[in-house]
Amino acid sequence: MIQVIVAEQLRFLHEGTDRTIGQAAIQYILDSWPCVTSVLPNIYDAEQLKEFAEAPDTPSLTDGEIVRVNALYESNFGLPRAQEAATVPSSVAQGPSPEPGAAVGARHASPGEPSR
Repeated sequence: MIQVIVAEQLRFLHEGTDRTIGQAAIQYILDSWPCVTSVLPNIYDAEQLKEFAEAPDTPSLTDGEIVRVNALYESNFGLPRAQEAATVPSSVAQGPSPEPGAAVGARHASPGEPSR
C-alpha cells in the first residue's frame, strides 16, 4: 500500500521521459552522490538487466527533479512516520486505496542515509 502511494508521487521521474522508474532510481543515486560511481540493483531477469545497464544512457535527472525527490523524502511522502503511525488510526495510516494495476515502487535512501 505505502509503495503505491510513493510510486504515484514519483511518476514525474519516468512519465514523459526516456527512462523507466528503475533507470530514474539509478540516475538519482548517481546524480545525488558524486562519490558514487556504480550501483548494484537487484536484477531478476535478462530484461531488467538490459534496462538497468542502459540507465547511464538515459537523461540525467534535472536539479529540479532531484530537489523534488529530496523534498518528498524529507516529508516522508506525506505519510505518517513510524512513531506517528502508532498513534494514528490504521485507516488514516494506510492512506488511500490503490488504483487497480498501479505500479509498486521502492524506498530509496536519501543522500547521507545508509541503505538498508
